[in-house]
This record gives sequence, structure tokens and C-alpha cells, in this order.
Amino acid sequence: MASVLVIEDEQPLTRIITWALIEAGYEVAAVAETGSAIAKVGAWQPDVIVFNTVIEDDVKSRALDEMRQLAPNVLVVDVSEEKNIRARGLITRSMDGAKADAKLSMPVPTDALVAAVHDVLAKALRPGMSTR
Repeated sequence: MASVLVIEDEQPLTRIITWALIEAGYEVAAVAETGSAIAKVGAWQPDVIVFNTVIEDDVKSRALDEMRQLAPNVLVVDVSEEKNIRARGLITRSMDGAKADAKLSMPVPTDALVAAVHDVLAKALRPGMSTR
């Protein structure tokens, strides 16, 4: 069973996202802030991080760098409010270099979020492909 760390600062959304991922068969933990997320990544080594907090890009970038130092193969699904994502709720290539393996635009339906987690895991497990 793949493990997913959800970083979400709004409690109602945390419950919804966590429930959807558990129902899809994932082992899930959730934290509300990046400091807690960094500690959890170091201790738990999740397969995927769902980053669903609204914070400045440079803060998010530094946090992801730290998490990847602790868990180099962790996959990242970034959910953000960026205006330049082509299709709302659809997976796109990361516009932030290698920071995210999938990028979704808020608001995102839970089924699209679960599909993004599934897709990044499936791509990482294909023969000859790396997680980066």
C-alpha cells in the first residue's frame, strides 16, 4: 500500500482529502503546516506528498527541497491557485522545474486528486523511469 502525506491547512478539506485517499486504498497521514510536514517526511518517508496549502512560492520551494533531502524519491502533487494553469483541475506538467510531479489547480475534485496520486505513482513504477 502506497503512503500519502497530505499537507492541508484547512481542517474540513483535510478530512475530505484524507477520506478520498483512504477509500482509494492509500495509507494517509495529514499535517497542517510545512514545519510539521518536514518532520513527518523525515520520520515516515511517504511515497507521495499532496501539497495543498496556499503559501508563497519560495516558501513552498524551500520546504519541498528540504523534504526531498529527507526522502529523495518522494513524489509531489502540488495543488495551487495559479492563474496560468491551462485547465482547472487537470494535471499539467510542473511549471516549477522538478519541484512537482503533477500540478493541479484549485478547486480540484477529489477524484482528480486521487487520479493524480495514482498517475504519479504509476509513472514512477514504470520500467526505465525514475521518480524525477
